Amino acid sequence: MGWKRMFSDRLLADTVIKENFNQALEIIVTSPGRAAYQPGAHENIAYLYKTEKQREMEATKKATDYKAIMSSGSSSTVVPSSFREMVMKRAEETGIIMLPIPNKSQEGKPVYKFGNVQIYIDKTVLFVFEDGRWAPKSLNRLIELATLPVT
Repeated sequence: MGWKRMFSDRLLADTVIKENFNQALEIIVTSPGRAAYQPGAHENIAYLYKTEKQREMEATKKATDYKAIMSSGSSSTVVPSSFREMVMKRAEETGIIMLPIPNKSQEGKPVYKFGNVQIYIDKTVLFVFEDGRWAPKSLNRLIELATLPVT
């Protein structure tokens, strides 16, 4: 046995090392001509590889779709999914800046700065703070008020 000559007599005499060598030899002897093989391992690896490739393709498709939407230069290709998003889209189209005012709310709804006026949105109704009170306004009227010069 040539491999035993690679170790000193002192190591070969150690009982713990002897047990580990015997276990390793038993594994080698009982394996069918190759290292230990786990049934189903090949199928599991193939499945994991396939699902990983599918996720990569989906992520690439999403990124490509997002880039296409963003590079179109027009926000009209994106359909608003809520009234607030529609108001934000109209603000963008008309060049009006709409930003939430930190720590400010009205009836539990966030208050926004829309151009030079303050607004809040309750479901599908726009409320504008005008003359010291909140009043409902149409989106067209809001745009008119937001573009008026501040006096």
